[in-house]
Amino acid sequence: MAQYLTTHMRRRTSLLGEEKASAHRFKLSVDGIDVSEDDLAVIDIVKLNVGGVVYKTSRRTLENISDTRLSHLQTSDTNYNDETGEYFFDRNSTIFPWILDCYRDKELHLPRSFCAVAVEKELLFWGLGTSYFSTCCKKAYLDSLDEITTNEILLQEFNEIPREIYAVESKITTEETSFRKNLWNFLDKPYSSLCAQIWSWLYLTLTALSIFTFFIETMPEGRVDVTSDNMTFAGAAISNHKIRLLVTTEPHTALMIIDVFCMVFFTIEFVVRLIVCPRRKRMITRAMTIFDLLYLVPAWVITLIYWADSNFWRHSSRVPGFLVLQAFKVMRVFRIFRVMQYFRGLRILWLAVKASVRELFLLAAFILLAITIFACFIYCAEIANENTFDNAVIGLWWALITMTTVGYGDYFPETWAGYIVGSVCALTGIILIGMPVPIIASNFHAYYGLRIPTTEERPENSKQKKIPIRKRKVSPSRQPTPT
Repeated sequence: MAQYLTTHMRRRTSLLGEEKASAHRFKLSVDGIDVSEDDLAVIDIVKLNVGGVVYKTSRRTLENISDTRLSHLQTSDTNYNDETGEYFFDRNSTIFPWILDCYRDKELHLPRSFCAVAVEKELLFWGLGTSYFSTCCKKAYLDSLDEITTNEILLQEFNEIPREIYAVESKITTEETSFRKNLWNFLDKPYSSLCAQIWSWLYLTLTALSIFTFFIETMPEGRVDVTSDNMTFAGAAISNHKIRLLVTTEPHTALMIIDVFCMVFFTIEFVVRLIVCPRRKRMITRAMTIFDLLYLVPAWVITLIYWADSNFWRHSSRVPGFLVLQAFKVMRVFRIFRVMQYFRGLRILWLAVKASVRELFLLAAFILLAITIFACFIYCAEIANENTFDNAVIGLWWALITMTTVGYGDYFPETWAGYIVGSVCALTGIILIGMPVPIIASNFHAYYGLRIPTTEERPENSKQKKIPIRKRKVSPSRQPTPT
């Protein structure tokens, strides 16, 4: 260390004697040059006061790395103290010894215990780049930065998901009235106020009630027979008991009242949201908006026609149209995705799936390739058996069910060759499906570690510091979103 230059030299023990000791002088090496103790005063010593700790080194040491803050020190600098002869820097005194060693060796070594962000700030201040890192420490430093970068990107996506997926960005210009802005926040931001939280819970309750009503309407216990005799003529020609149940009966009166109430509620909410939305064009193109329209329009068509003529859908020629409209009413179940706007656990699941899209596509490609091969094999293996696998298309279904280890048992081989193909198909499915699962699980655990309050739940005075870190890909399928 440079401090040793000012340390008094120890004399030898009495074995050498005072005279021999006075004649014998040690030589020190400064920057590779042997310097005697008498020449120490001639060396240009620089005193650096970093965070209250004084460090001494030679100016030649600081000039080893050019174009840095320490290589151009002058007595005219504002941080120079004439009384003490020191250059004062209010920086981290714990990291600075390793910075100073970098000037001596032109190679930077750092302990693993140092925070990578704090080290990056110090390197930026002193004018040193990552190119001076030694090979033994550079990987640990970059890995630590990558981990912080990953956490920052995941946290940003975790907190931004309600705005990016479920709603339109709430940017209302200053020309807009405060009432419109408050109403938009009331509808779109559950944590903006207590009333907004109550509204969100009411919305979720009616969503669950609407879906529950749909399930009850499909049960015979939840439907009543049509009282008029002329309603039954359409059901006589229908052999499918499920379709005949929908045509010849109608939901219970209580279920119809609940369904109409929910439909009116969701319609009013949709219209108000469309009016106060700051970006209507963007809102209309949202998937949730399309699902709402696919549910509300058929529901109102069926209801209005029923109120005008309750016998309209009983004619056999109109049954297909009635079934199509009923199928579109099932779109109400997609409203359950709005629950992810309020529950952080469901956001984690959605983000994990979103981050694993490439892995899922890769898995689908593997499965498609494998079922194509095994469908051909099982068809050829069972060609002599006329009771199974009439064509190779059925083999595709069998291969998919076998590889996913579901095994419905509707189709199965009955020959030894088919048994061999089935065994290999099942083992291949286990291997192919098991390969991308760790990646998907890793993405889930990465988001699961962000179980912290979202930006809407944080106090306004708590501002998150922006960490100056380098950009990287968190997942092959996810790029950092520019802000």
